[in-house]
Amino acid sequence: MSEKIKPCPFCGGKGGATNHPRSHFDKDTYEHIGTEVVCNVDCIDCGASTASGDAGSATREEAIAIWNHRPREERLVKLLREAKESLVTLQLISTHAPACRYRATLLAAIDAALKEET
Repeated sequence: MSEKIKPCPFCGGKGGATNHPRSHFDKDTYEHIGTEVVCNVDCIDCGASTASGDAGSATREEAIAIWNHRPREERLVKLLREAKESLVTLQLISTHAPACRYRATLLAAIDAALKEET
């Protein structure tokens, strides 16, 4: 089963996986020595691509994994989970009413943000 392609990290546009031929040439004679098919994910709005110069992924799954890899987002999700854990722990030891309402608001916001990531 194919993994869902995330929106473009630059413009939010739709990404699509496509196969492209990649030719190989002899370095000395410049003779064509072969062609292979590679897969890239490209944004249909801004043109961002997993391809970099000569690069391409051997499989659709690899291209999608490269496109979907967002280290900054993954780090933020980790931090949100840690913050949620801290708030839940604090909720167990504090009964101050205004703080409890504030924590509930924060927990709801964190849950909504984490839900978007799944």
